[in-house]
Amino acid sequence: MIDCIPKLINAIQMIHSISRYCNTSQRMTSLFIKVTNQMVTACKNYLTDRGVNRVWDQPRQPLIERLKACLRLNQEYQKCFQRTKRRIAEDPTMRPFEFSEMYIFGKFDTFCKRLNQIIEVLNALETFSVLSESKIEGIETISNRFQHMYSALKKKPYDPLDHRKLDFEADFSEFKRHINEIQKHLQMFMSGCFEKIMTIAQSLELLGRFEKLGIPSLKSSIEEQYACLLRHFGKEVEVISKMYQQHCENPPVHRDVPPISGRISWARQLMRRIRNPMDIFERHPSCLKTPEAIKIICNFNQVATVLVEFEILYHKGWLKQVEIAKTGMYFAICMCLFL
Repeated sequence: MIDCIPKLINAIQMIHSISRYCNTSQRMTSLFIKVTNQMVTACKNYLTDRGVNRVWDQPRQPLIERLKACLRLNQEYQKCFQRTKRRIAEDPTMRPFEFSEMYIFGKFDTFCKRLNQIIEVLNALETFSVLSESKIEGIETISNRFQHMYSALKKKPYDPLDHRKLDFEADFSEFKRHINEIQKHLQMFMSGCFEKIMTIAQSLELLGRFEKLGIPSLKSSIEEQYACLLRHFGKEVEVISKMYQQHCENPPVHRDVPPISGRISWARQLMRRIRNPMDIFERHPSCLKTPEAIKIICNFNQVATVLVEFEILYHKGWLKQVEIAKTGMYFAICMCLFL
């Protein structure tokens, strides 16, 4: 239909220029209104497969694309009308293309307003439907509330595409109010999950689950939480640094573990405690740009360097001992063969 609009407007303009009957503003406005009504009807048939499928029963993403196509139809319709109007205004020999645009486009604009509201509902459904799939403990309460709200909206008896039905306006306002409440509850729920400070690794894993939800309203809270966890990570780095300084001469080694491999294992364990969280923080560079974060990064680099040097030192010492042992074994074998 979009491709046919320029030809349609040109045909109507020709009627206006030639026809003796349709040369009044009132009659041309009436003709345009009929065209607009046919476009609205075509859009409804397109969105419901000629009344076969209800809006809420269709897959959301394909339906959103169809709704946006209807919005583009209205935009192109009005743009083409305005282009024709400007072109005729520039030609003094042609009859002015002046009609009541409010009457011509008013119904389509009202219909498109309803379509935008439906798109907003569908986007909200697409956003919050992930709650039912989340494995975060305790989030099922919020998910059940959202599902109940969605079910209530689906059960409404009227056709949401009928822009003359004002019942949808009230239900849409109620839906937005509930969505705002769910967003607030989600933020409170997420904050409550981190009130009891767990290990940095556990906290980052939980925060990653909230991030995977992809809910826009949580984005700022998630960034703030990353910044908060980074501060706790800075304290963790200081703890690891003190542990190294305290035990580097005689690290705690498990029983029946060779001393050198035990020391290397101890250093690697300390490294994992700071390296794994830092890998996650590096995927969120926005929280690493503050002066406090830069200081934490410097401390991390220093501790990581010391731990790596510790491991390399003992590994080189082990290699030397292996060479000595190999030489001793060689002479022992030779002595046995000689005897």
